Amino acid sequence: MKCLKFPQEEVWNNLYVPHMFVETYIDDVYKLVRESKFNIIVDAGANIGDISLFFAQYCKMVYAFEPLPSLYNCLKENIEANEITNIIPTKMAISDFNGQAAFEYNPGNVTMGRLKDTGDRIVETTTIESFMKVYKIDEIDYFKMDIESGEARVILDPNFKNVARKIKNLFVALHGEKEEEIKQRVQAYGFTMQHLPTLLGERIYLFRRK
Repeated sequence: MKCLKFPQEEVWNNLYVPHMFVETYIDDVYKLVRESKFNIIVDAGANIGDISLFFAQYCKMVYAFEPLPSLYNCLKENIEANEITNIIPTKMAISDFNGQAAFEYNPGNVTMGRLKDTGDRIVETTTIESFMKVYKIDEIDYFKMDIESGEARVILDPNFKNVARKIKNLFVALHGEKEEEIKQRVQAYGFTMQHLPTLLGERIYLFRRK
């Protein structure tokens, strides 16, 4: 990574970039990516692209999803500034339906924006199944999902079963909504579960297909 740009309209402290760097470079939560040679990685909740840039070193293609315009624009700038050619950014949120949804913006921590019915912003959404059909993707080697409680919508959607068998590794940051049900559902789809400890006590799990 040559450089990392930040949205001018956001306050540095509210981006929580040091927090994300701790997870990536100290906790080493993406060790599996670092030690593998993957073809396809999906980064749902890409933010400004710091993790997508990290992923790009170890795979053929990264599909990065970020619905918030200010962060998405910065994601694109970081891809260009680092002269990366294997990241495809998409200004959408991964969810359980295709269309539009209300999005709750958190000015105190812009990394914690999420889909919520009472949100005051509207963003585009897509299912992971629809995304795979559009891009003609048969298999995802590593699916990182850090979408602020949106993981419950995605994983507990009955249609997720259709694509679960096409995912080799599923990295999920849990945020308190239906956590036990999520863990049970993914394991029922044929994955083993590993808790990834972090200095900041995040509830992060890596599910690997048996």
